[in-house]
Amino acid sequence: MVEDKKLLVDVAHLYYEKQLTQQQIAKQLNVSRSLISKMLVKARDNGIVEVIIHDDTVHVHRELEERMKHLFQLKDVICVEPIAGKTVEESVVSYACKYLESKFVKTNDVAVAGGRMMKEIAVTFSPKVAMEHITFIPLCGGIDEEFWNAQANTVCDYFASHCGGYSLQLHAPLILETTQARDMLLNQRFISNVIEKAKNAQLAVVGIGNAYSYARLEEHYLNASQKMTQEHKQQIKGDIIYHYYDKKGELIDCAWNHQTISLGFQELKKIPEVIGVAYELEKVESIYISIREKMINSLIIPATLAQQIIKMHLKFT
Repeated sequence: MVEDKKLLVDVAHLYYEKQLTQQQIAKQLNVSRSLISKMLVKARDNGIVEVIIHDDTVHVHRELEERMKHLFQLKDVICVEPIAGKTVEESVVSYACKYLESKFVKTNDVAVAGGRMMKEIAVTFSPKVAMEHITFIPLCGGIDEEFWNAQANTVCDYFASHCGGYSLQLHAPLILETTQARDMLLNQRFISNVIEKAKNAQLAVVGIGNAYSYARLEEHYLNASQKMTQEHKQQIKGDIIYHYYDKKGELIDCAWNHQTISLGFQELKKIPEVIGVAYELEKVESIYISIREKMINSLIIPATLAQQIIKMHLKFT
């Protein structure tokens, strides 16, 4: 027994301290390379070798990320540490680009929302390798000239042009004048085909909004009779792909939510991985509700925002 342990120590010493290859050790001891491999595994299992990963400088928020994943049953969480010389928003965009590059390599169809955060990520996105296999699919219709460069169609174009992939276009406005007009347009094949493609995507990337975004869009698109009552406006806690939800994560019963051209709220939840990206502290409640109610299951946010979300969760549980 002692001799076996001594042999494990000797092999570990040659491999980890002397930096010999497994093949060199096998030749020196006159055994097979596969046996050396098994002995190294046994040395770790028996506590002879302890592997410690010192990643404090590159992954300073691992414990915070793990806690967020555990509390909300999330697939993944990236807690962003501000990068020297960059704003918080720029730091989040930089982290998001690196993370999305690792996800896109293994994904064929990515559904993409509109919005300023999504636009900034798409414009900045610059992968190291071409991704000709990937298709970007808009999750919602287009908006007018003032918001043109942040609409989902344009964001898809930005992503595709930067990685050599493809983008689909949803040739429809974001919102129609009536629910009946919306339903009629959704039944058109050139619209329904894109929505169906988005529904079957393996991955979705979305921003997370709040009541402020509704106030801006309402002035552009809704007439007086269609606008939310003050009571409904006070219920807005957040939005994802222009679906406005309340504190329970339920859609607010209003003209806007009934007249938009976009993937349905429940259909979004069925996409295997929905990555939410945000940076503003004032969106803490919007994000908290979105992960609590399983609208998104992966998250890229500043570490300070993650800490505030945990505080809010502990307050309400």
